[in-house]
Amino acid sequence: MLDEEQSISTMLDWSAAFDRQCPKIGIEKFLKCGVRPEIVSVLTSYLSNRSMSVKLNGVMSVVYDMPGGGPQGTLLGVLEYLVQSNDNADCVQSDLRFKYVDDLTILELLSLTTECTTSYDAKFHVPSDVGPQHIYIPASGLKTQRHLNCIAEWTSQNLMKLNEKKSNYMIFSRLSTDYTTRLKLNEENLERVNHIKLPGVWITENLDWELNTREICKKAYSRLPMLKKLKYVGTNASKLLFIYKTFIRCVLEYCCVVWHSSITSEQTKSIERVQKTALKIILGNNYQRYVDALEICSLDTLADRRQQLCVKFGTKCSITQRHGHLFPTNHPIEVDLRRRDVSPTKSTWP
Repeated sequence: MLDEEQSISTMLDWSAAFDRQCPKIGIEKFLKCGVRPEIVSVLTSYLSNRSMSVKLNGVMSVVYDMPGGGPQGTLLGVLEYLVQSNDNADCVQSDLRFKYVDDLTILELLSLTTECTTSYDAKFHVPSDVGPQHIYIPASGLKTQRHLNCIAEWTSQNLMKLNEKKSNYMIFSRLSTDYTTRLKLNEENLERVNHIKLPGVWITENLDWELNTREICKKAYSRLPMLKKLKYVGTNASKLLFIYKTFIRCVLEYCCVVWHSSITSEQTKSIERVQKTALKIILGNNYQRYVDALEICSLDTLADRRQQLCVKFGTKCSITQRHGHLFPTNHPIEVDLRRRDVSPTKSTWP
């Protein structure tokens, strides 16, 4: 994103998406994806005429027929939903849409030198979401609004329902000027938010990672009492170390390839402090210094581990055809600051 550009990120949510699946549409989408027609009878038998009953305290309820929805908790149920919703954002450019199961995020890059901006006409209507300090971007000129209309139409055709209350958008910008817009979904205004969790990572509109660092440290600290209780009942240090790696360190390294290169030194220290506290609990009186504790437990600092994970992730992505362009190879550039082939003259001397 260039300095004169900003990005609008729109997050969409479907209401009870798995429960609203239509078996008929699911079969049609399976065939469209290339499933052999000979398997249709098996899929039809599995997805149709489903029923449900509940057992409580040894007593079974009456059997209820389920007119729709997919078989949750099964592999085929997940595949049915993925196939049925795979084309819900085909109207959006492939590199500007990001889908994970029932979560969809679409992006739009705006060049402020070309987009039409204006001031909101407060004389005609007094808004509650557009302040006098905002530069207003009419939604009618945004691709995002057209994409939302197409996605709403797809939702209606596939017998699903969008959750307008849980759908929202965020504006990323490097400029000091505050821009805003009004996106609509099914004639309802979407809420603008300044932070969101996608999925498991907290993202803010200024991309400072302070909120994400605070949340992962909070979650990791909440699991440290586990080590205290296990040590109290006599669990040895090697098992405590294994539990730390399995249940606590993984929280501190979740999606670190996204944010490692952008966090500040203070945020790095905050994350490292969690491991330091964990080692104090595990080693007890044997803990003297953090460096010595790392050597005793054969551990690396979390910063070093994140660096290794980032290099490993980048290396794997660079050799794949789909993501290789995101990690171009750096070619050494030789710069000769002195032109030896030019004899010094008055014009070349300062």
